[in-house]
Amino acid sequence: MKKMTFDKYCYSVRNSYLVLDDDGYGFALKHTANGGIRRLYNISFVEDGNVTISFFPWELTAESDNSEYKFCLYGDNCLYVKGTGELIFDYVDSTSQYNVNTVINKGNEVKVSDTLSNGMATFIAEKGKIQVDAPTNVGEENRKYLAKRKKIQIHFIPDENGEFSVRFELSKNGIETLIGGGLSYEQRVAEEREDYEKWLAAFTVENEQDEYAAYILWSNILAAGGFFRSDAIVMSKAGMTKLWSWDNAFNAWALAKICPEVAMQQFMMPLYLINKEGRVPDAFSVNTIEWTNVKPPVFGWIYEQMSQANAYFARKENLNIVYPFIKGNTLWWLNHRGEIPAYYHGNDSGADNSTCFDVGDCIESPELTALLAVQCEFLRKTAQESGYDTDSEFFAAQAKRLTRIATEVFFDDKLYFINRETGKKDYCDSLMPLRMLVLGDKLSKNVKDYIVNRLKTDFNSDYGFVSEALTSKKYETDGYWRGAVWPPDQIMILYPLVNIGEIELAKETAEKFIRVFKNGFFENYDGLTGKGQRCKHFCWGVAGYFLVKELLKEIKNKK
Repeated sequence: MKKMTFDKYCYSVRNSYLVLDDDGYGFALKHTANGGIRRLYNISFVEDGNVTISFFPWELTAESDNSEYKFCLYGDNCLYVKGTGELIFDYVDSTSQYNVNTVINKGNEVKVSDTLSNGMATFIAEKGKIQVDAPTNVGEENRKYLAKRKKIQIHFIPDENGEFSVRFELSKNGIETLIGGGLSYEQRVAEEREDYEKWLAAFTVENEQDEYAAYILWSNILAAGGFFRSDAIVMSKAGMTKLWSWDNAFNAWALAKICPEVAMQQFMMPLYLINKEGRVPDAFSVNTIEWTNVKPPVFGWIYEQMSQANAYFARKENLNIVYPFIKGNTLWWLNHRGEIPAYYHGNDSGADNSTCFDVGDCIESPELTALLAVQCEFLRKTAQESGYDTDSEFFAAQAKRLTRIATEVFFDDKLYFINRETGKKDYCDSLMPLRMLVLGDKLSKNVKDYIVNRLKTDFNSDYGFVSEALTSKKYETDGYWRGAVWPPDQIMILYPLVNIGEIELAKETAEKFIRVFKNGFFENYDGLTGKGQRCKHFCWGVAGYFLVKELLKEIKNKK
């Protein structure tokens, strides 16, 4: 494995809430805060000349002509730093005048409170010394309105041998007890390397991309706590440290064969937060939860795929875990979103700004009805196998009803959706409605033929299916869901294509899509160039990579 750089990756370790990264605004120690990332300390090197930064999963190195610095993250909120030149940690204060920060200077130990993370950072110099530049606004006139420090800079100064070594800990929730030393820098590095290599051993590593993908999953794990019932694979510590309640299911599916217990934990994360009506939150972080929107009901379809990938998920004890939660959420959709279920906003669909929503926020769309039909069929089958006869009959009827609606109501020579506010049919050139292909052979021949033909002629770019037809006047290469190639769309289209026998189209598109990962693992991609777009270090890029790679193996075995 070659060393990584910040153009495609960020540096973090499993369970850590800290990240080292450069997002174009300089090298910084960052903290995952409320589902995003905030700069905690800007880090600068006190010397002339360029500094080159690169890293392995277990250690980051910064080198210049004259100095070398080493960084190792460990635990939930700890960092070990050593070097041969002066280093400055410059606290990034909030813009709010009411966020004030305490500084306690005890010589080789400095404490800095942080309002936004609700914690206290402790710097401990084991070699060299720490100097603090944090002038107070003492005096009656200076403190007349607010006692606030204008800057807080922590300088790491090498000793007489030209070396410094500093431990950093960020404690939260009023906890003052530190993890403490005990282990040397080298031992911490060895510990993280062992943890990563143990994780990697579960994967079949055929090339460097496989290892980078495994690293992204490992490094995007946050420790359990708050709304995270277990350790959580968030989408990206480069910027999106929430779980949206469908992202988790793709991560789970990608891990189903190799880490089934971890996959089960990830799959259940949002379901454990279901409310009494059966609604699943739109998104959540360790300390925030969002109920404004929802996400597509992919749980039934994806859990069935996981069961086919690994018999672990078909075990009765595991089906008994997932069944009541998926049932509750399905009933919520049936009871609260109408006889023909509707998205109330683009964010509900996952395809936030899809052109389907240009006519209005609230639409009835064929792929939503199809996903619910598939989910009802999963519940029917599971209920039947578990002896819940009444449930089985109910969900059989719902699956039949929703399948009929999906295949008969939304097609008149081409797919359309219904604007619930006006009751009118509307058409768009979005890929989103074509996700109804998850119904497979339950679709009529004319609907299947229409979808396949559009995929071939309008959506098939050089790097996969684009989210807006290439022929559309609204197509944009970086238009978010108005043109970019998205990993979840590829998964939701390619697997059903194989199931309906469109092997060549699936193989051809999968081979084109798998090429984008040479450019890294991003939120989405430009369909014309394959360039990674938006957030880097992104988990559903990894899920798309592993699942499409697996699909290509299955296609090869079918021949």
